[in-house]
Amino acid sequence: MKMAIIGSSYTLPDAPIILANNLLIGQPATATSAADGFPASAVTNPLTYERWAPAAGGSNAVTIDMPPSRAFNTVAIAAHTLGTNGVTFTIAGFTSLGGWVDLTTQTPTTDEPFVLCFGFIKIFTKLRITIDKQAEIGVVYAGMRLNMPLSIYGGHTPDTLGRTVEYTTAESVTGNFLGRTVERPGYEASYSFKYLGAVWYRQNFDRFARDAITNPFFVAWYPSKYPLEVVYGWTDRTIVPNNSGLKDYLDVNFTVKAVKHG
Repeated sequence: MKMAIIGSSYTLPDAPIILANNLLIGQPATATSAADGFPASAVTNPLTYERWAPAAGGSNAVTIDMPPSRAFNTVAIAAHTLGTNGVTFTIAGFTSLGGWVDLTTQTPTTDEPFVLCFGFIKIFTKLRITIDKQAEIGVVYAGMRLNMPLSIYGGHTPDTLGRTVEYTTAESVTGNFLGRTVERPGYEASYSFKYLGAVWYRQNFDRFARDAITNPFFVAWYPSKYPLEVVYGWTDRTIVPNNSGLKDYLDVNFTVKAVKHG
């Protein structure tokens, strides 16, 4: 899989896609096997340092119970080693009437986050991710994506090009360069949306703004043209809109910070 965001019976738009309000947070999860310190429950919290990994190689699966409000049209995975380990994975959904239904099978080429967008709403009681060899998965999201009504381009730094790197540089007493150690690579990008309808903001965007107070989210800034540029990140300030001064519109700005994986 060369694209970090994929549409299944769905044409990727020019405008940004955001996936927040994860249905899976805190949901029961089980696995065919789990290595010590790598429990199945790790995939149902938004933390990137806790991960599920099977105890042995070969085919393994992690299964997550969906909540009562289980309708979703997007699934996303982050903090994984699927690309590094050359894993092929399958996402499937379960209902008591239809049994297990495969939704997609992919082979990532990197460990960066990726998003799978479906053209139709899915309703299942369980969600399962099967991997064909040993790997780690830290974050799994499922929910209704937020499609921004406006595209952005001018003045926006593409998320995966907005690199932020913390490093230590070694120098000799005479000032010669002795090397550099990268301590933490990451990304940072600022988003600015103008003239969002006040009703649309309250009915759609505000759910994301409230969820972003405590949880990270996935964002693809230009899905149709740059499908590889997807991050799983968070904000360091509360997202608050301003009246634009033109009729009933709102402007909003926020900055996304993310850790680089892969």
